[in-house]
Amino acid sequence: MRKSLWYWLASIPDIKVNLCASLPGDIDQNGMEFGNELVAQLAFAQARFIIEHPAAAGDEYHIYLAGVEGVLKTYTNLRKAKPKFRIYVIEALREKQQKGHLGRYVKSAMEACRKTEEKPRDN
Repeated sequence: MRKSLWYWLASIPDIKVNLCASLPGDIDQNGMEFGNELVAQLAFAQARFIIEHPAAAGDEYHIYLAGVEGVLKTYTNLRKAKPKFRIYVIEALREKQQKGHLGRYVKSAMEACRKTEEKPRDN
């Protein structure tokens, strides 16, 4: 199912998601349990936000926020299934969310993503 969703998301021109894997923290490390699934959820939650709020399709902040919130929801469900499972950067995001600071974190992380995108790449 996830693979089909990736193909669908890549093929439709109306929905553009920006994958900045550092937004939810360093969870896409090789071998990290569920890291790839959580990064995928970042994109899927962004796409869902755009579908549900087409007038906000250009609102980068709210799209990124929806993506991070989607990661947190998925992580919470993983924790219910595997209570000992922890990703400490996600735990820190959950704490920010509980304290009402998630939006501020997302704005700051967006700036870091932009700086990464602007760096010239060696080919």
